Amino acid sequence: MSPRVAVLALALVLPAGPALAVDVVVTPDAPAGWCFSEEVETAEGALSTAVPSPPAGTGSAHFIVDGTGREILVNPVFAGTPLDQIVELEYSTWHEPSSPGSAILAISLQFDVDWNLDDSDGEWQGRLVYEPYYTETVTKGVWQTWQPLEGEWWASGEPGSAVCPISDACTWAEVLAAFPSAGVRLDDGAVLLKAGGPWTAGFDGSADALTVGLEGLASTTWDFEAEGAIPCPEDEGDDDDSAGDDDDSAGDDDDAGDDDDDATPGDDDDDDGPWCLSSTGGSSAAGAGALAVPLIGLLLRRRRR
Repeated sequence: MSPRVAVLALALVLPAGPALAVDVVVTPDAPAGWCFSEEVETAEGALSTAVPSPPAGTGSAHFIVDGTGREILVNPVFAGTPLDQIVELEYSTWHEPSSPGSAILAISLQFDVDWNLDDSDGEWQGRLVYEPYYTETVTKGVWQTWQPLEGEWWASGEPGSAVCPISDACTWAEVLAAFPSAGVRLDDGAVLLKAGGPWTAGFDGSADALTVGLEGLASTTWDFEAEGAIPCPEDEGDDDDSAGDDDDSAGDDDDAGDDDDDATPGDDDDDDGPWCLSSTGGSSAAGAGALAVPLIGLLLRRRRR
């Protein structure tokens, strides 16, 4: 059975809520759609087994950034997915004890967002960002598991940033109430794990066991394993919103005037423009087993109507 037929069958017969649980092991040889990209120098990311006792397997996704760097780990599998069809989110992070910079920082979870999937505007509209420290306490040297749907989210681009700015983040319910037709951007839209904002003095940390559950479809957990890099192919376009243009909802004003440690709301310029991997999954980074990208979002949008 082809992936398209299989996903269509699931969309037609499965009940509400995440219906199945699927574990996917991500390695450099089988990245399952994931790849690392340095949005702003200097930053690096790779799969690593250096951090002890991750929540799944023996490896994790490792991020190192300096005071200006930004590194993302991205996957386009949910391009076009309505936000109201996301019913489960969970991931774990590790903040290295020797990491420079503020102790309250943790790797963020983000979506490239389209605030109205039903209109014709598919241009870059920023990101929807979850950072644990808004509602939780980050502790160095331990694995911590986050439930983003129970936390707060801020938007880096209009019109979302007018309702959920970085200085006054929204609950997931508030995001959906304000933007009922919002979703993951169809053209190059991705789910991302990100370090850096910029974060003054830098950051060293890891993430693992990211779970995304969709209404009536499988709940997928990605287990980052083995050692090695999964570089995204070089960006061949999108020069209008290239990485590092720093024109997010907060501009560069830090909202709360806390640019001394980049660790409180208002200091994360996450509107760095479209990432580097085409949502068609046409690069080697997509790997065997990556779903036909806009398919999930297309099915969910049609079923919702």
